[in-house]
Order: sequence, then structure tokens, then C-alpha cells
Amino acid sequence: MQKKVYLNHDGGVDDLISLFLLLQMEDVELAGVGVIPADCYLEPAVYASRKIIDRFGKGQDVEVAASTSRGKNDFPKDWRMHAFFVDALPLLNESGKIEAKLAEEAAHEHLVNVLRKSDEK
Repeated sequence: MQKKVYLNHDGGVDDLISLFLLLQMEDVELAGVGVIPADCYLEPAVYASRKIIDRFGKGQDVEVAASTSRGKNDFPKDWRMHAFFVDALPLLNESGKIEAKLAEEAAHEHLVNVLRKSDEK
């Protein structure tokens, strides 16, 4: 039986690698992904998340939601740029398109909705 996991991440390289690793786990069903711009700039982290799901998700239907929250004291610019580097990796851009869905609601609302719909409450 697969365990459902919702990954809420901050767009750092470590969290993007965690997304990749979760997609490789046979006993995990990724229920959704939320991205908050804590260690990153939001847009490239969302794009990178969607591209990772497309490339390594084995056809899983996983939505990515962008946060509307913003940190009070942002990380330094040089640190936050790392999501751009991951988003630009050639391996993630071979197809030239992004198919993983972008949720219409904000990440915090997406998390609540995914949990409410889950049969594992």
C-alpha cells in the first residue's frame, strides 16, 4: 500500500532533490506539491518542480501550487538564485513543454483541499 505524501517545500536545491527522491519511492504516492518562496524565487522553483514531476514522475498526476505567502526577511539574492539553476538544467528542458498541472489555488488552500479529499484522514 502506498503512503500519500504532500510535499510543501521552500524551493531550495535540497527540497527539489527531495521531490525527485519522493517520485522514485514505490511506496509513496505524491498527493501534491506546494512551493513557498523562502529560500528561492517562486517562479523558477514552481517551474522546476513541475519539470521534475514531468521528467521523473512516471506519469503521476501531481499538481503544483504556488504560495501567496512571503517571508518577512528574505534569504540573500545569491542563495535564492539556486532555483533558476535547477530550472535551467538541460535534462529538465528536453521536452520543451511543461505538462504537470499548476493548481489554481494558493499553496495553503491547495494543501487543505488535497487533505480534505483524501481517504486517509
